[in-house]
Amino acid sequence: MKRSNSNCLLVSFCLLGSAGMLQPAVANVYTVTNTADAGAGSLRQALLDANANPGKDTVRFQILPAGNYFEGSAQNSYAVIRVNTALPIISGALFIQGSSQSNTNTGSTSSSSVGVDNIALNGISEPDIYLVPSTTFVFPTN
Repeated sequence: MKRSNSNCLLVSFCLLGSAGMLQPAVANVYTVTNTADAGAGSLRQALLDANANPGKDTVRFQILPAGNYFEGSAQNSYAVIRVNTALPIISGALFIQGSSQSNTNTGSTSSSSVGVDNIALNGISEPDIYLVPSTTFVFPTN
């Protein structure tokens, strides 16, 4: 039985691909663990880290109430991240996975319209994370 060169090339290509040489880069995951404006575990640091590493990245949230800034009470509490300066501009593919935060705010708003298209929704779960400017934040003027 005669073997063609094209079959050999195809097999070689598949072997190289399975060895990892042609595999896409694995996404880095950065986890926000506190409500601080900067430093390890902060949203700002996660964005800086994502910008510093090439490829697709994901920012997740796992902020515990103890030692962090939360507002609300009982089932309707939420993490508040107060930023002092503008956050870094995102320079690459980044998925910010807000749904990864534990559900500390079980409240919801009923019959609301959202977005510029005013899409009507039966109910919207209230967020578990709020991102707000601090009292020292200065909005840029153009």
